[in-house]
Amino acid sequence: MKCAIILTVISVAVAASVPEPTQQRIIGGSATTINKYPFAAHFQLLDGLIWDPHCGGSLLSNTVFCDESLSRKAWQLLLNQRRNPLQCSLYSEVIRAARIPSNSFPIADDTKLTVGGPAAEILQEVQVNKINQEICAERYRLLNEQRPPWFQLPDVTDNMFCSGILDVGGKDGCQGDSGGPVILDNDIVVGITSWGEGCAEALYPGVNADVRAVSDWIVAIANQ
Repeated sequence: MKCAIILTVISVAVAASVPEPTQQRIIGGSATTINKYPFAAHFQLLDGLIWDPHCGGSLLSNTVFCDESLSRKAWQLLLNQRRNPLQCSLYSEVIRAARIPSNSFPIADDTKLTVGGPAAEILQEVQVNKINQEICAERYRLLNEQRPPWFQLPDVTDNMFCSGILDVGGKDGCQGDSGGPVILDNDIVVGITSWGEGCAEALYPGVNADVRAVSDWIVAIANQ
């Protein structure tokens, strides 16, 4: 299972700013640059003297973390590989917000999407397809029928969509990429990496939170 949180910057993947073994969590992808995705971010949480990787994110608004109760927990935000104390103004010549789709924005089956992986030391990307919703939901329903109640996965709902290479596999986000952006046309964040059965499985695509389902809420929060 993969985590997702929403914070004015919509939330994201477990990212590695503390050096770890060179692990590319994105499966079947390749290295990219922050210049291509200037909204890519991740959060760290202070654990004693060490900044632990916690969640990645996509910058959707210039208003980020003006809540003192959060800053007391010793968070820091990395944008363009630079540490930023949690503050209310972040834009620069190298840091820009992504766009989001409206709640009626169409995304057809087999649309080419990009899954971003801020979890690795070098930003990763992988190209995947949007998977038919009914096929994806049915496969997870059948998988749950084979499992005991304490080992069930969530249902695939209308607030989610699936992505991957159906019946082939080999391309996906994975553990550590949770919350990372699913991107259309380089700068439209249409989904947030969430959960799935394993990683890059042929039969079971990755499941993402559908940003369209909460786009009105995001705009309202950003405009406060």
